[in-house]
Amino acid sequence: MNVKEKIMERVNAIDNPEILTEILELISAETEAESPYKLNPYEQKSINEGMADVNEGRTYSQQEADNLISKWLLEKSGGH
Repeated sequence: MNVKEKIMERVNAIDNPEILTEILELISAETEAESPYKLNPYEQKSINEGMADVNEGRTYSQQEADNLISKWLLEKSGGH
């Protein structure tokens, strides 16, 4: 008996619906992980714009980005 047959035999012997649900979720997650994610047009456009920014040198250093985020958070919290 091969592994697949052993698994099927064990699953067929299970009566607990909770365990069967967990098995189904595990199998479903594995199947979903195998197929690549398809970008929608908005996501693809955003990525293309970001890549164009990088290619044109429109980027921030980590320190600059941290400063911009801190400033934005301060403004949003009313701290000006």
